[in-house]
Amino acid sequence: MRAVGWAFCIIGLAICLKFTAAYRAVGSDFMQDYAAATALRSGFPIYGDSIQQIIDQTVPGNWHIANNHPPSTALLFLPFSVLPYPIAFVALNILSLLIVTAMVVASFRNIPINPKLLPLALGFCFCWYPVIYCLGTGQSSVLIAGCITFGWLSLKRGGQRSAGVLFGIAALFKLFPGIIALYLIAQRRFTSLSWMISAFTLGVFLSVLIGGVEPWSEYVHQIIASDMEQWNAFVLNVSICGFIERLIGAKTAWVEPLVELPLIARTLQLIVQAGLIMWLAATLNKIKGDQGVGFSLTTVLMLLISPIMWAHMFPVLIYPVLLLIALQTGPKKRNDLIAVLLIVALLSIPDVLLARFLMSFYLPNHMPWYTALLLTGQTIGLLLLLCKFSAASRDSLEIV
Repeated sequence: MRAVGWAFCIIGLAICLKFTAAYRAVGSDFMQDYAAATALRSGFPIYGDSIQQIIDQTVPGNWHIANNHPPSTALLFLPFSVLPYPIAFVALNILSLLIVTAMVVASFRNIPINPKLLPLALGFCFCWYPVIYCLGTGQSSVLIAGCITFGWLSLKRGGQRSAGVLFGIAALFKLFPGIIALYLIAQRRFTSLSWMISAFTLGVFLSVLIGGVEPWSEYVHQIIASDMEQWNAFVLNVSICGFIERLIGAKTAWVEPLVELPLIARTLQLIVQAGLIMWLAATLNKIKGDQGVGFSLTTVLMLLISPIMWAHMFPVLIYPVLLLIALQTGPKKRNDLIAVLLIVALLSIPDVLLARFLMSFYLPNHMPWYTALLLTGQTIGLLLLLCKFSAASRDSLEIV
């Protein structure tokens, strides 16, 4: 088993390095963060035409990219902006691979799972579609996953301050990890909560100090609404909100819904989000001395209720999935373990390739809603994972 695992590691690393080399000169999400950080460092606006001008001057090729991320993201990418773009892209991916390795190793050290499975788990992660997806797009998802995972492990060991700082940094990359604050409140981890708020506030203050208040005003009043209009119904949005929007929302360039009821769709999204948040708060309040189930439940729900969520964020599920495998291991739990493997299979669906294949039947027209249902496998996987952790929390299946 170890030999197979190490073989997977070698194959996975080769695939990751190949994707890194191939996509360092291709238009990617990293371009917007690199250009935004360069603009922030140079005193230019981090939104609008200046981003395209920086990309035209610093990145080979003809790529049309806009910055849709919070101003604090540009602050965190400042170290990468001092490097030439191809080198910065490679540096980000190498850092991401190191973080994935550290997350798997740290998870095995904190979860009672057979250590002989470590090479196999690590090799699987290197070959896992969401990890490769993240590397190919140059996303910050693994960095966020590392902050959340190591924040939880620090919290588990009693390091409330370091945990809060890591959670705050995760929220500076993208705002959706802010849901972790609800977990800290429910578990009475107020020291960690205060450090999380302080780290986030400091990051926002530094971004304002360098770039001014205008970027945050533009992000809140314009960019968020633009993101929702453009990407909420996108076929690769794996959140519950994306599913609702594609089914009964406004007709977009991606999908023709069953019925066009945009107001009802947005209202239903808010109701579902609010209902799930209240359910999570009530569930977490009942868990005393959480050893992983409650936090994993929070992590999975975080992905489901975010208005826009992509599969490249799934590396944050490495610890929860390994924890669930440990919980479901035993002679009388074979069917439960098979269910976990089914969930992993659903989360591993290569949605970009599948979406391109399905769209090829309809171009230049929209994909109908019933065809878009074939792209909901990852959303179903997240829902099943949520159900598994919900059952584990009810049955008090906590491990030390």
